[in-house]
Amino acid sequence: MHNLEYLALTIQPVIENGLVTAASTTTAPEHLPLRVLYPNLSFEEVIAGQTSGPNASLQRIVDSLSPLIGIMGTAGDVVVVSENGRPAEIPDVLSHVDYLTVDEISERVFTTGAGVTLLPWGWDSSARDLADRLEARASIPSHESVMAVNSRLFSAEFDVLADAADSVFFDGRFGQICKSCEQFQAGIEHLGAQQIDQWFAKPAWSTAGRSRLPGRSDVLNENQQAWLRKQLTMYEYVYLEPCLPVIRECGIQLDISATSNASAAVTITGTTELITDRTGRYRGSIMATGVDPFWQPAIDHAIRVGQRAAKLGYFGPLGIDSMQIELPDGQRLLRLCNDINGRLTMGRLALGLWQAIGSENTGIWLHSSITNRPEDDGTCRNLPAANTVNIVDTVRVSPRRIGRYSTAVDSCLYVTNGLQTVQDVVQAVRQYVRLEK
Repeated sequence: MHNLEYLALTIQPVIENGLVTAASTTTAPEHLPLRVLYPNLSFEEVIAGQTSGPNASLQRIVDSLSPLIGIMGTAGDVVVVSENGRPAEIPDVLSHVDYLTVDEISERVFTTGAGVTLLPWGWDSSARDLADRLEARASIPSHESVMAVNSRLFSAEFDVLADAADSVFFDGRFGQICKSCEQFQAGIEHLGAQQIDQWFAKPAWSTAGRSRLPGRSDVLNENQQAWLRKQLTMYEYVYLEPCLPVIRECGIQLDISATSNASAAVTITGTTELITDRTGRYRGSIMATGVDPFWQPAIDHAIRVGQRAAKLGYFGPLGIDSMQIELPDGQRLLRLCNDINGRLTMGRLALGLWQAIGSENTGIWLHSSITNRPEDDGTCRNLPAANTVNIVDTVRVSPRRIGRYSTAVDSCLYVTNGLQTVQDVVQAVRQYVRLEK
């Protein structure tokens, strides 16, 4: 089934399940529920217990990306913004929703008497507090289930390679949970014995690659030792995995219905190819009308992940990333599940851009930092990959300004005519992003 068909069949359950819905006391049109989209993009930091908040530079990036959750909205919906993070010069793809502060939303609710539905980026403590403040009433996934599904301990259960021998890496598993410095040291020595001298150590909760520790030998320096001791003290474990060349990546989007654990429905809502930079950080998504059969084992695996998450009591959006990696001997294998996100993801937002792409085309949605560029002129930068990919349309997705500043992130959608294969498009764009300074 095409991604577009998946969307047509499932986008409404995706929007409804996992929402907090306040029942209205009247059915008059003016009292229809107000749907509030809450872009709490610091979700991982909050559930990991970080209290310092993002620095000024990172906050500008968060504020620039936050309006993009409006892609999930329909006419009349509201996106929560801060007073300093209010977007201006908003592109057409985001103009169908309003951007209001919490105080302004509360005033609207008081004035109209409307009930409220809330769709957060993820159900952290700030989302639960907002639900209480807006007097929303209905099902929310439990704190325990959200913590469990987003933990590295949970994703480690499913981080395996398709068709790999049991002797690869850690008895057939891609990575290993390490609960002591000694176990970690033994793990990197074990990788070294397999001719793998580069590795990553990841904390208990994902933070978009910002907190991972890279290494290039089986000898830890003082800074690496300090990082390891801190993580083990705070969270009791870290996740060790080999660092290998990545050929392609895929984001698989699912929805888990808000029913009893025994009967929860797990639905695939779509897939996108992921684009990451040289550091492994997300830079964009590629949306095509067909699902490459190469990813089918990962999609089947994702269903099993969703079913396990449902048994833990979680419901709502679930994003699962998989990747094709290359071994030291040149063999290429499919890593079925390298990350699990019990929340909305940028890949989920990407699926909402189909109307701007067209059912026969391929969409390239890229996010580029413009921190060091001159004042933004409101146009999307040229895409050098267009030398090999036929771009027929360019659509700006990000607002030009956030508060008093130009946006810190340029978000643009490039539409191709669909004549090239998705793999050709992926390789051309990946090469451009990884060479970009």
